[in-house]
Amino acid sequence: YLNGKSWIKVTGMNIYGARVNMSVGGYSSNIWLNELVIDGGGSSGMLVQAYDADYVRLSYSTVRNGGNCFWNSCTVGTCDNYITIDHNTFTNFYDDNDAHCIGFYDGGSNWLIEYNECSYANTGITMYGSEINNNTVRYNYIHNMEASRSPTVGTARGYGIAFEGDINADKTRTGNGIYGNIIHGCTAVSGGMQAVGIGIKLPNNGTNYIYNQYYRDWE
Repeated sequence: YLNGKSWIKVTGMNIYGARVNMSVGGYSSNIWLNELVIDGGGSSGMLVQAYDADYVRLSYSTVRNGGNCFWNSCTVGTCDNYITIDHNTFTNFYDDNDAHCIGFYDGGSNWLIEYNECSYANTGITMYGSEINNNTVRYNYIHNMEASRSPTVGTARGYGIAFEGDINADKTRTGNGIYGNIIHGCTAVSGGMQAVGIGIKLPNNGTNYIYNQYYRDWE
């Protein structure tokens, strides 16, 4: 638990059947998680949580076998900014209506997400809700996003990268750059949210920059 902590580096650890929490119960900043193996052991919930945190880096790590991987939530105004997620392997997330590898939730600006492999979940990277601005998602390898992993068929989806959720009044989701990613093997399920897998679910508002992706193998 790194709640309320700042200027800490955690490196070279194996964590099994547990999660890493930042700021659940106190603001955190300048946290670097490096060369970790985090194995949820089939547990539900998020394996890495950054709530009300700024200047966090997760790098050269493996996170696997849980309900969700990385998730943030901003509850104190403007927060969850300047987060870097790079050179990681995220795989095997399930037991949730939207099991994902990396998720924004109503907050998060100036993130850099690059050189990660995301596989075997419902969604590789989701930007859900408002105040998600000026982030860069580039050079990631995202594959085998499977709607069949959702326990609820009606909300099942297989998205590579997705803009989801509603934008609150007077809030924004704009200025995000998504480029140079390889996305394949996104699959749907009968009765799910879409008829086929979707490489990138596009935003319905804001000005975002999405170009130079490589896609293949939709079902």
